[in-house]
Parts: sequence; structure tokens; C-alpha cells
Amino acid sequence: MQWSAPSPTTVCAIEQVTIGCLSDASLPTGEAPVGTREARVLPIEMKTNRRKFLMGCSAAIAAMAGSRLGCFTFSSPLSAASNQEVLVLVFLRGGMDGLSLIPPIAGDDRQHYEEARRDLKIPVSGTGAALRLDDRFGLHPSAGALHALFQSGKLAIVHAVGSAGSRSHFDAMKYLELGTPGSKTIPTGWLARHLSSSGTVPGPVLASALATGISPPTSLQGSNETLNLSDPGTLNLSHAGHWSWVFGDQRIALRRLYRGGNTFVHEAGLEALDAVGLIESYLTPDYQPSGSANYPATEFGKHLKIIAQMIKLDVGLRVATVDLGGWDTHENQGTAPGGYFANLVQQLSDGLAAFYSDLDGSQTNSHPKRLTIVIQSEFGRRIRQNANRGTDHGTANPMLILGGNVNGGLYGTWPGLHPDQRFDSADLKPTTDFRQLLSEVLIRRFGNPRLGEVFPNYRGYLPLNIVSGPDVPPDYSVPIPATPANLLANKVSGVVRLSWEGTHHATSYRLERRAEASDSWEHLATLGAEAVQFDDWTASAGTSPSYRLQAINTNGESPFTAPVTPPNLKPIEQWRFEYFGTTQGTGEAADDRILTGDGLPNFVKYALGLDPRVRARSFTTGFTPGRPRTEVNGNSCSLVFVRPVDRPDVRYEVRLSSDLKTWTAVPDVSDGTADGMERRRATVARDSLPAQFLQLMIGRA
Repeated sequence: MQWSAPSPTTVCAIEQVTIGCLSDASLPTGEAPVGTREARVLPIEMKTNRRKFLMGCSAAIAAMAGSRLGCFTFSSPLSAASNQEVLVLVFLRGGMDGLSLIPPIAGDDRQHYEEARRDLKIPVSGTGAALRLDDRFGLHPSAGALHALFQSGKLAIVHAVGSAGSRSHFDAMKYLELGTPGSKTIPTGWLARHLSSSGTVPGPVLASALATGISPPTSLQGSNETLNLSDPGTLNLSHAGHWSWVFGDQRIALRRLYRGGNTFVHEAGLEALDAVGLIESYLTPDYQPSGSANYPATEFGKHLKIIAQMIKLDVGLRVATVDLGGWDTHENQGTAPGGYFANLVQQLSDGLAAFYSDLDGSQTNSHPKRLTIVIQSEFGRRIRQNANRGTDHGTANPMLILGGNVNGGLYGTWPGLHPDQRFDSADLKPTTDFRQLLSEVLIRRFGNPRLGEVFPNYRGYLPLNIVSGPDVPPDYSVPIPATPANLLANKVSGVVRLSWEGTHHATSYRLERRAEASDSWEHLATLGAEAVQFDDWTASAGTSPSYRLQAINTNGESPFTAPVTPPNLKPIEQWRFEYFGTTQGTGEAADDRILTGDGLPNFVKYALGLDPRVRARSFTTGFTPGRPRTEVNGNSCSLVFVRPVDRPDVRYEVRLSSDLKTWTAVPDVSDGTADGMERRRATVARDSLPAQFLQLMIGRA
């Protein structure tokens, strides 16, 4: 059986660990007290603090003596060497219309704005008027809660931030989240590289990164520290069975299973058990926000609430991500004070205000001082509205930063809306690189100056004083990549499948192979930066070759991994390639291009898992077996194929079926040899069935 690295959402469903203690009197009738081997360890209430939580862990482990239940891993206490900042990245997916969120309200730009947006312009007076930010710009009227934060000096708005110069959703989001505009080859996201490069972020912790939603974003790609969570109520182990099994032996067995090895799979399993225990015990659905915070009853509001709970637990969270989608407003965008866009803005504004108020109103007022929220979208919209009362994909857009150490106000260079000032004659021109803003947050709030690692090929850092904090010189150097981790080699259906974990800063990988330990290493393949798997079809049967891998970038090469050897390659249990021909039709024969005369349209073939084009190569055998074809002669049909004479380790078999489910072997006979190749023929009678299929299977003997 081949193991692969479980995703956070998958592995977290394995087990739940509830930590805490109850006195004997508090246990339900008939349940064993804490201290026995089958003690039920129940969650304590949310009303706790870090010290009590750690004490609960210790008491629980003591009660489970011998089971090696294990406790969570926490960040170190607050100290000068342990940065406790939290960065929350809010991504507005779809391309938010920045000119509707932050419209010009005066001057020549107001005139150009009104001319370009006859139906969509935000008014400057009366019902639905823009909320004034300064003499030139306003805020969408549905963002009243954000306006209050702006007035209190907690919200900064940066004009005309450039994403990556792409109007493609996929490319622009990729560029932003990888932190590499114009390049999609780096295998890790910028947040993952920040976590791995920052010497002031404490580690390891249970979950230094939290991704809310269905799957982690690309910005956290490559991070092994990310907990992916959409709904705390679904992150648990089935409670079927007696409590002594659910809360005792089952957990102990799973712990022992994952402690039985030191691979990344075992480590991920143990981390998942810890994570589930934390979530099940402390992220309760009846969580009550602090103060007057009122989250929107939406997925966005729910996910912000989860992040707030995790921050309050103080167990090492440093980065969290949350998405709010739906901003691709090509039609019926709506006008102030209502409409589709206005409803999205209201949800964004109310959610962020509730989140900030929740943390600001908690028992300790240190949370806002540790919090920085960055709000961005992949691109803005065109200056001119389209014919459907919407806006199309644009370029530059505002970027918002909210937090206790944010110097509120308007920042950036406004390029203007005059036709001569536009980008590509249609868009707001970008004047600020998004990496400049993120770099300031990393340096001043997280003390991480290693910009060469986080944003490769970026050299333009200059603080805009958006956030307060000490400046240190940026480090633009890019390190030599680390040796790829967890190189594995397995036999899968007659092929050697190699897999590994991508490493930071690699631009390519070099894979080498040797047939025997005494042989020299030979280059097998050069693979791209995103590669994490390679299938070796050329390994000879009956051998056990060794493989090694190194990561490469422009600054150098990593050391090679330790050699790995797959299980012996004989035998191969499964056929690999299949060639289909038909015996039904009007004399038309299937060749290596198109299947004809079988009565099955291509979409049916796809539904049946068939390839409508007959393959003419076999990586398993390493040679081209010629064109398997059908020849119709009266009431008989033959499948003809070519095979090499000197390959006794390769097996060929022809089979017949009328339903593609039940197959009968058909004998084949020699039809002559030439140049080391032999032509073979398998013949069957044509009958009255609706369809018949001949299949040539090739595999190792």
C-alpha cells in the first residue's frame, strides 16, 4: 500500500483528542473516573486561559499514564525573541471594483469618473452618498463600519496598488499569492515562505497558520504548519460506540499507530490528532464574541469568528487567511445605496468591524496591538462601465490595512482618471507594488527582513509608514534550496513512482538513478519547480534501482537526498496499456488514430473510461508495438499487432467482449517475423451482437 501526504482537511478527520479534566462527581453516571486506564477525558469550558489550558493538558496526560496520549505543542511565552504578531489576510476573490469602494468625490477625476460610470457612480450628496475620507475621496456608503475604523485611525487605504499586470483571475491570484508577479513556477506561497524564514516566529506550534474555508490558499502552499478549517463542528471523530472506545482505546491506538514511524505521514497524523483535540475542545459553536461584536450570519462572518477564537486561545497562531468571493461584477453591479455590490461591501465592512471589535473588547487589550489585517483582491475593474451595467477586468486597485498598529489614512500615488493617465487606455494605472506594502508589514510588525526569500527578485522596498514598528535593512539574498524532504519510491502498476516534498526556493529538481550500488549515478530527469512526483517507466524488470534527488536554483544546488530503493520490480500485477478495436461495422477498421464503426460516440467512451484514440506507444515495454488494427474479412475479424521477438518478459493478450465488462481470451498466432519483430493475429467470428470489442493488453510477465 502506498501512503501519500494527507491534506490538512483529510488527516484532521482521523481522530479527536479532547483535553481537560473533571472531578469524579462531574462524570455522568456509570462512567469511570479520571485516573483509571479507561478514563474519559472530557473538554473543559471555553472560559479558560493559557495557564489553565496547559495545566489541563498535563493532568490529562498524567491520567492516561502508559498510553502516550501526548499534549499539544504551544508557542513559547512572550519574550523579546518571540514575536507574537498575528497577520490576517482577507482575499476578495473575483476582482473587487475599487473605484466603487473608494470613489473620487471632487476635482477633475470626479468628472471623468461620472462620465465613465453614468449608471454606477456613487453620488457625493443625498441618499447613498459616499462617506467622506478626505477632500478628494470617499468610501462606499455600505462601508459605514469601516468608515468608523478609518476615522479612529485604525484603517489605512493605499491607492492604485498593482497586482501582477494580468486580467486573468487565475494568473493574477496566482501571482499575488505566490508573491512572484509574472512567474508561477515557485512551489510555495509567500505566507509559507514568511513562516519558514522568520527567525522571530516561535516554532514549532500546533497551528501557526490557519486557513478558513474548503482548502488552503496558494499563499500558504508548501506550509506544513497550516490547519485548514471551515466548520469546527465537522472536525471530529465519529462518536459511535461506547465512550470507553471512543474516548479511550481508539485514541490510544491511533496515537500508537502514528508514533510507530518518523515519516512525514506519521508526523502529520500526530499533528492532526492534536489539532482535532484543540478544535473540538475549544472552538465551540456557541462562542460568544466580546463586547458588542456582531458577526454577519454568513460564511465570511463564521470564518472570522473562528480566527478570533484561535487568536484568543493564544496557542501560537501567527497567520490566518479568509476569503470573500463574488466580486466578479460583469453585469448588474448595482448602484448606491443598494444592489449586489453594495451587499458585498456591507458584508465585508460589518465582518471586519465585528472581528476587530471582538478582539478589542476581550479581557486583554493586547490583541489589537498584535493584529494586522490586510485586505486585497487580484485586480480592479475597468474605469468605464460596460453595456450590462457592470465592470470588466482591470488592473490597479486599493489595498486596505487594518490593525492596532496601523497609521490610518490614505496612502500611495493616485495616477488620475484622465484618458491620458490610464493604463492601457482603460484601467487605473498601478503606482505601488503590492510587495512593498506586505514587506513593510513583515519587517515592522514581524521583524522579518528576509525579503529575498519571501519575495524572490523583489528589490524595491521603501516603507510608506503605514504600520508602526522598527525598521531593519531588507535582506534580498536568496538562499540555496534545502534538500528535498521525504523522497519515497514505490512500485505502482509496473512503474516506479517517486514522490517528495517540494522545497523552498527551488527552480528545478535533478533526479538521478543507478541500477546497482556499484554503478555510477546517471541523470534521469530534470523537473520543474512545482514537481513533487515522477513516474519512471524505463526501470528494468527484476532490478531494484536506486534514486536520489536535489533541488536547484540560480544560486546553487542542494545536497542530494539519501538514496531510496523501491521494492523489486517483478512481478507486475496489473496491465498498463490497452488497445481497443471493434468487430462491428461496415468493414471500417480501427487504427492508431480514431475508433470507427463501434457505434459508441466519444462522450460514451469517456464515460466508460475508454480512450477514443487508440494509443500507439507503451512506456511499460519501452518500444513501439506498431499499429494494432482490425482487419475484416467476410464473417471474421482479426486484431493484428506487432511485438519484439526478444522480449520474453513482456506478455501480450487479446480479449473479446460485447459489453466492455466481461472479457474472454482470444488466441493469437504468428503472422511472420522481420528485423527482430513479429506480427501476431487474433481472429474471431463476427456475430449478430450489437457490438463486439477486441482488446490488446500489454504488461510485464
